[in-house]
Amino acid sequence: MDQAWEHFQLEHRSETTPAARIEALRNFVGRYDHAAAWFHLGVELLQADEKAAMSAFAKAESLDGDAKLPVAGVLVQHFMQSGRREEAAPYVRFLEEHDRISERNIRERSIVPPNKMLDSPQPTTETLRTLEARVREDRGIHAVWLVRVRIEVRPEPPHYLIVIERHWTRLFRGDQSLIDKFGKDLELDGTWILVGYSQLSYAQRSAVKRHGLRLVGR
Repeated sequence: MDQAWEHFQLEHRSETTPAARIEALRNFVGRYDHAAAWFHLGVELLQADEKAAMSAFAKAESLDGDAKLPVAGVLVQHFMQSGRREEAAPYVRFLEEHDRISERNIRERSIVPPNKMLDSPQPTTETLRTLEARVREDRGIHAVWLVRVRIEVRPEPPHYLIVIERHWTRLFRGDQSLIDKFGKDLELDGTWILVGYSQLSYAQRSAVKRHGLRLVGR
């Protein structure tokens, strides 16, 4: 089903009018119960038919609980722009609670080094080939960033931060499933930690992009 959705996105990316996009999405969800497709249908419907949009969002959430986060983001923006603050309030609270939980999880795991410790990776050829092969194996990966972590007390072997960025067609696929699959039996020329791109703050993402080596997926 994910492959069908990916093919649909590529085939219909040139659709320029809301009506054409809505018709195409309705045809797709008529054949496939795909959470991301229902979500995008809801987004397209929101301005013209709010009731139908809410039904599409509910369908997306019933298929994949992870859809609740992007749905809440869209609805907060929609209701706020319409001056309907009371209707936006429960979704604002949901997003605030999600942020608190995410921050707490990251802080407790303490897996992302400070930005000042990040540096260019300079991996061996063997490490580079290993990572490139892993990236190509999973269509859910958009890109992988490889960064070296400077540890003064033990500069060798190298310690890497590997950041996995999901492909846009895998909107609701959790980072952890990608991390678990990517890290299984992974052998490099040094030690490493894996994190999802969505776990990083804006400053951390900027540091990773500034120092990191980017490996692009399929």
